[in-house]
Amino acid sequence: APGQLQAAAERFVTGVAVCPKFVDLSPGHTLKLENAQWPLTGPVLVSAVAWRSSSRKGVETRIEFFSDSLPKAA
Repeated sequence: APGQLQAAAERFVTGVAVCPKFVDLSPGHTLKLENAQWPLTGPVLVSAVAWRSSSRKGVETRIEFFSDSLPKAA
């Protein structure tokens, strides 16, 4: 079991994206990131969303996400 957990952990990726506008998302949505480089080429699952408003920048959306889409080790 520890070997299986280690292999799963090595394929797990997390990230954060900030969009310069309001995005209507909630945790559990699936996203496809455009122009993303490996290892974020597969779909990602949204884990958290926050919005920030300022008079200078307007509304920004901060999206936290994760994916376990890395290829399995041979």
